[in-house]
Amino acid sequence: MIDFRPLAFLKLIRPLNCLIVLGSVAVGAVAGGSLNPLGSVFIAGVSACLIAAGGNGLNDVFDVKVDYINRPWRPIPSGQIREVEAFWLSVVLFFLGIITASIIGRHMLLVAIGTVALLVAYNLKLKWLPLLGNLTVSTLCGLVFVYGGMSVGKTSGALIPAGFALLFHLGREAIKDLEDLRGDKSVREGTVPIRFGPKTTIKVITVIYALLFLFTLLPFWTGLYGWLYLVAVVVGVYPVLGYAIWSLWRDSSPENLGRLSRILKADMLVGLLAILLGSTRI
Repeated sequence: MIDFRPLAFLKLIRPLNCLIVLGSVAVGAVAGGSLNPLGSVFIAGVSACLIAAGGNGLNDVFDVKVDYINRPWRPIPSGQIREVEAFWLSVVLFFLGIITASIIGRHMLLVAIGTVALLVAYNLKLKWLPLLGNLTVSTLCGLVFVYGGMSVGKTSGALIPAGFALLFHLGREAIKDLEDLRGDKSVREGTVPIRFGPKTTIKVITVIYALLFLFTLLPFWTGLYGWLYLVAVVVGVYPVLGYAIWSLWRDSSPENLGRLSRILKADMLVGLLAILLGSTRI
């Protein structure tokens, strides 16, 4: 009989998300102005991936009651992994991520410790505070780019993609809250859809992505990013955001919300490419 537990542990840490984190660190370094020293960028990427993987596992531990309703196929509710196993795996991954960050220097170590602390606080309390939980996750997603900039000692340029990521993930997190409304409501109150209703949440998402439309034009208008950046954004990002907003108003069923969340996740790769083109002035 084949033991599928290693695959279940891999599913727990969400390897695709970790790869996106790795790419974001590299893009943050390029946006900062350099990939040198390349070794530091690689170490920062590994550290960020380990911390992200630990955060993914910890999220499943704290969300297990909700996942029994919303995502019963996940490793813990499906019985493939025990909660205590997922918890200790997350602790080990956090520890390894922090130790890896310390190789680069004290500042990276402090950021890594702060990131882990925020992830723990998010799962313990912040996720159930309207919008604050979403802002926490979105800020951490933006921080990944700053992490990349820090690895080469140039953080200012990384703030632009960090801002993009914050708005992009803030909208996507609200979409995921809408998708999880039934399960979240059965456990406790706290998310924006529970407190203010689905229609208000859709309006908030629309405003967030409208701001993202405007914000992504600023680097081109100010001459920081070139024409290929603009082309990549107009062709590969704007249509997806526009479609997501249109589809949200048309169909807010959990099935469609899950589909939109996956589409937006795939579009992150296009966003990374656009930032890379802009940062390298190709």
